[in-house]
Amino acid sequence: MGRRSITFRLLSLCATFVILTRAAAPVQGRFSLAVNDRRIAVAVPQSGFGFDTLAFGSAVAGCAAGHGRIVCTADAGHTWRTRYVTPATITQLQFVTATVGWAVTPNLLLSTTTGGRAWQNRARIPGLRTVDFVTVHDGWAVSTKGLLETHTSGARWMAVPTPVSVHVIDFLTMRIGWLLRQKGEVFHTTTGGRTWTRQWTAPIGGSWTSGRTQLSFTTSTTGWVLLTLGQGCQSQEPYVVYHTQDGGSHWTLVMNGPSACGGKNYPVRPLGLSGYPGNLATLGARTAWLVVISPADATLSVAETSDGGQTWVQKRGTLPITLQTTATIDFVDLHRGWIATGDALNHGFIASTSDAGRTWVRQLDI
Repeated sequence: MGRRSITFRLLSLCATFVILTRAAAPVQGRFSLAVNDRRIAVAVPQSGFGFDTLAFGSAVAGCAAGHGRIVCTADAGHTWRTRYVTPATITQLQFVTATVGWAVTPNLLLSTTTGGRAWQNRARIPGLRTVDFVTVHDGWAVSTKGLLETHTSGARWMAVPTPVSVHVIDFLTMRIGWLLRQKGEVFHTTTGGRTWTRQWTAPIGGSWTSGRTQLSFTTSTTGWVLLTLGQGCQSQEPYVVYHTQDGGSHWTLVMNGPSACGGKNYPVRPLGLSGYPGNLATLGARTAWLVVISPADATLSVAETSDGGQTWVQKRGTLPITLQTTATIDFVDLHRGWIATGDALNHGFIASTSDAGRTWVRQLDI
């Protein structure tokens, strides 16, 4: 739900059309929109900003963010309010409890202890890329200068030397973690980052960490890797998803997006959803959701697996999108989840589901 935060077999793939209830046209200030015959008060920005990141700390409390603002809800999305304004872009949100969380900008770490109702400047970290907290006090960060650790909820940071460059990290504890570096190389530590062992390199060649890249372990044995090329062609971006069940020693290709520009080593099977991938939302040892947006046919698609990527169920809906639209997804349990989108024109929306993605309700448009 936030913190952990396909051989694609089409034989069992079934399509379920997603119904998105459209909201009223966005206006400045405060307005109400009708969703399922309810009136929902929404505090909206004075101008659009889109959404690049989304995270929930509980079934009712969560936030979405992008360029310039953080919006949060304390009632499962019935009401969204602007809680923080900045000239910077919020690139990541993370919650470890219903109330304690962090927000990342390229040079500043923000924190909240009120479920997003109030945000404070926590630390200035030049070149900050990502954070990964494992408790309310202890966590990790990656900046342009390398790996950092904190035991003060992010107020003070210490550099941790690594034998290789660090791109993406995922830690289960302050001792056990993984990192992903260029060309899809996965390294593992059991010593809190003091020593690292290379476990695996994705057999696709080239650099696959310039786009949206994700490394997510939900248990000490089960993990996922999403690699994207960072550029596309013909309304598609090459991407691959791998899954491990032995702590990262061996990985299985479980999905790749159809694409004409993936390179000579790009796999032709198993084919997955076509378009530009967002992120993976992972839950437990075997369940994950992948969100993909296709500008060519103006659709947002979600694929779900409950068996570690062996089979996937596609849930597909039609919605208006514009150029370079992005999407992010988060689930708090097997039934309740949210999607947030953004585009090059700084517009976006948030939609929610309470039936495992069979239907979606549009909660906020900007």
